[in-house]
Amino acid sequence: MSVYLDEPSANNTETSIMKKIWNQTAPLFKPPLLKNSAILYYLLLTAYMTSTGFTMWVPTLTNAFFTGGESSNHYGSTFCEVASQSASGSNSTASKECTGTIEPKALYATMVYSGASTLLMITLSFVVGPLGKKKLTLSVFVVTSLCGVMLLYVKVPMLSIALFFMFLYVAQILGNVNTYLVELNPTHLRGMATCLSVVVARGSGFFSVQIIASLLGNHCTPMLYGYVALVMSGFFVATFLPPDTKSKMNENEVVRNEEAADPEIPKE
Repeated sequence: MSVYLDEPSANNTETSIMKKIWNQTAPLFKPPLLKNSAILYYLLLTAYMTSTGFTMWVPTLTNAFFTGGESSNHYGSTFCEVASQSASGSNSTASKECTGTIEPKALYATMVYSGASTLLMITLSFVVGPLGKKKLTLSVFVVTSLCGVMLLYVKVPMLSIALFFMFLYVAQILGNVNTYLVELNPTHLRGMATCLSVVVARGSGFFSVQIIASLLGNHCTPMLYGYVALVMSGFFVATFLPPDTKSKMNENEVVRNEEAADPEIPKE
């Protein structure tokens, strides 16, 4: 027995792939979604230019503090003084045979950095409920900014390493930002909004790695000042995030955004 349907099938080939991508991307950067998109993607840029950019250098910079047997060999030197010396030495011997070694303590410190990042992310997932996304995001920016400022002046090796690791934990805002992207965008745009967050995070991190590689050897201090200022600017922009209280006004804002992004939605 066969069943025939007279209804015509939908022709998905009429719209090109590029057109579909445009239809899901362009509304995110038009009113009324433009403001929230600009805020959230800028927060990702500030966090991942700092975190991903320096994370690529964590083993090298950590090893520099333990080279020579003990970290006390660098007592009295700032983070940038040790980092610049290590980077300059690596560049000067680039054409020679590699004879460098990785100190075991540097490996352990890197493992602690990764493990602490995981534990911190889990902890924040429980704290975000009672504290709120906006307050937690602002708190992360405040703590990491303070660590970045202290990193410029502290001359105790182990404390410099700890502050350096804490400075990079600014990337812990990722969960909150993606939650905002889902909550503040219409349903049919949420997938593209979160995909673009990955593009912004990874893309900015890639360029940051190149910037750090070029400036670390001879311009570490002004470069670090720039990254601290970048994180501080993230705190300023984060103050414009929607409030944590879920009021009727916030629900109406989401509805208005959906209606503006998709005119076919019937208005009540």
